[in-house]
Amino acid sequence: MDVLAEAEKYTVDSNEVVEFKIVKSVTDLDNDACSFKPEMSHQIFGQQETIFGYLDLKIKLYFTPGRLFDYVNIEYADKIDPELFNGVQADNIMEALKKVYTFDMNTSLDKFVSAIDKEPHFKPTGELIHCFKHSTASTSGAPREKTYELYSVQNLDSDMISYLSRVQPFLLWYIDCASFVETDDDRWSYFFMYEKYQNDSREACYALAGYATVYKYFTTPFTQPPSWRPRVSQVFILPLHQGQGLGPRLYRSICDRYLGDKEVVSITVEDPSEECQHMRDYVDVSVCAKLTGWEKEQLLKGYTPEMEKEVFDKLKLCKKQARRVYEILRLGATNMDNPTEYKQYRLLVKNRLNAPHQKDVNYQKRLNRVLKPDEMKTFSCLDTDQQRKDKLHSEYKELEKAYLKVLERVRDYPFEN
Repeated sequence: MDVLAEAEKYTVDSNEVVEFKIVKSVTDLDNDACSFKPEMSHQIFGQQETIFGYLDLKIKLYFTPGRLFDYVNIEYADKIDPELFNGVQADNIMEALKKVYTFDMNTSLDKFVSAIDKEPHFKPTGELIHCFKHSTASTSGAPREKTYELYSVQNLDSDMISYLSRVQPFLLWYIDCASFVETDDDRWSYFFMYEKYQNDSREACYALAGYATVYKYFTTPFTQPPSWRPRVSQVFILPLHQGQGLGPRLYRSICDRYLGDKEVVSITVEDPSEECQHMRDYVDVSVCAKLTGWEKEQLLKGYTPEMEKEVFDKLKLCKKQARRVYEILRLGATNMDNPTEYKQYRLLVKNRLNAPHQKDVNYQKRLNRVLKPDEMKTFSCLDTDQQRKDKLHSEYKELEKAYLKVLERVRDYPFEN
């Protein structure tokens, strides 16, 4: 027997064999439209994202829509015999899952079916802070109106901690370097977005659609009252609800939550991914474009302290994001076919991008004054003028591409909150 070839046959891509399903009714158990795949699995099954030891493996992770009661089923056609593989055991799938799903996972389909019938008894916890209706196309193509509600939770009780243990694992399958919040830290706030729908019996039910967390970061903790920044940590929309503009609505609703608080200095986002930054830009640009001091004529005159003050007073954007929003809107106001206008815009952005690199230039000039040519070889890692220009140009083009993508989305899909 070719051991290597046989081992390869029993090695599968963990992203391909995992199937999630949100089950609103018993008929959904056989409905592929309720299924979705993970985008990543290295935080559960290791960096290689593979599972060893099974043939035709299928891992089913089913959940009810509101309570998130679970059903896990692991199916396979064959499992390796350790005696044929020098004692190597098949990967323990349940053990890997239990490190993430810390509750007792249910393996009984009967219990799961019974739990589906109990979904109408589930009611969201927390304060209802926003409610809206959203039209989307149904499976038949006809418009269908959905109702969504957003709840804020400030203090966790044992039931809410238990519920979080069912919500947070979703992040690990879709957000790289995701982590669970420390539930004993009372500076966390939690936001849950639900779709409100009727089941087959016309009973009102809730399906979790999105989740976000915000951390209360104090800037002057010893003043009275203390000033602080809400730091948005995670914004996640479940896959079946993605592509409907719910992420921007969730983010904007969170921001609106803090605008009236005089103790809030500014609203920030913690280490946003490229996708999250795009969503944030889309929302902030859409809102700032409606401000009286941000018309095209004002944008072309330059970024002024008055503009910065207006965007802070009305939206509490941090300085970095406010400047970024200005650059995006300024690009939208710039005629890129006009060489003079376009050059002015490029210089405006490049001057900002070049500011950190200028420190290296000044440092190199000081070295040139005090060191001999032979000694300067030690610092050969420093970029030449041309290398810096090339990097700056590349950085600018990448930024311009991202900005144009935001402007295109704002134009094609006007934001509504």
